[in-house]
Amino acid sequence: MIATFVAAIGLTGSFAALIQVAKMTQGALCENTATTVMQGYIEQLKSVNFNELDATTIRTRLNGQESSTLTVSTGLPPDLTTVPAGTVPAGVVSNINRFPLQNTPLEIQDDLVLDIWLWVTPLDNTSSGIGRSRRIVMIYTWQLPSLGISNRRIIHTIRSDVPTR
Repeated sequence: MIATFVAAIGLTGSFAALIQVAKMTQGALCENTATTVMQGYIEQLKSVNFNELDATTIRTRLNGQESSTLTVSTGLPPDLTTVPAGTVPAGVVSNINRFPLQNTPLEIQDDLVLDIWLWVTPLDNTSSGIGRSRRIVMIYTWQLPSLGISNRRIIHTIRSDVPTR
């Protein structure tokens, strides 16, 4: 009787561990996918016509077939330590995109949701010898509603208008 009770406790702990490992694996998959998607957006912004970076809306591609736009936020990027989860500061534009992870287009609850905040700031300073350049900052929050997990990250780059001829 006691051995059965001890075995039941051990099996319950094993099942709980398996469920936690599956959730951690799904979280790692989401983190990696979101980072890869954001790096793709940065590469797209580095390759668009330089003058398009000064527009309020920048054309991008979600994949080979679908186009998308990113709207640029006003002001400066906020300090992430001062922005509570689930809030959007004044002047920030949320660019929300969904990416199906399970290849189930009719079931949006298992999609990876990316909320992207974009800033493009001029860095030009001819007196210091700095030509036309832009600082691109993207703060993004990824969410997987089916598991109730999310995370916020930042990625940035600098783009200059360098002649290629």
